[in-house]
Amino acid sequence: MDKHQFYAIRAAGIGCFITLLIIGIIVFMLSSQQLIHYFTLIGEFVGQSTTVGIFIVASLPLFMGIIFYYFWLWVLK
Repeated sequence: MDKHQFYAIRAAGIGCFITLLIIGIIVFMLSSQQLIHYFTLIGEFVGQSTTVGIFIVASLPLFMGIIFYYFWLWVLK
């Protein structure tokens, strides 16, 4: 494995961890009613419902990891 790729994978893991940490803090700070309302708003933003809002929030760590990975590869070039 290339040294740059190893650093990019590490950065992706850090980005994923930070995103999960932020989501966890928000989930434990909000009441259940507010959290469901925010999930509903996120789902309605794309024309769907609460379930889709939950799936969007659940996919954020993956997308942040991908963004961190490619950004870090670009920085190391």
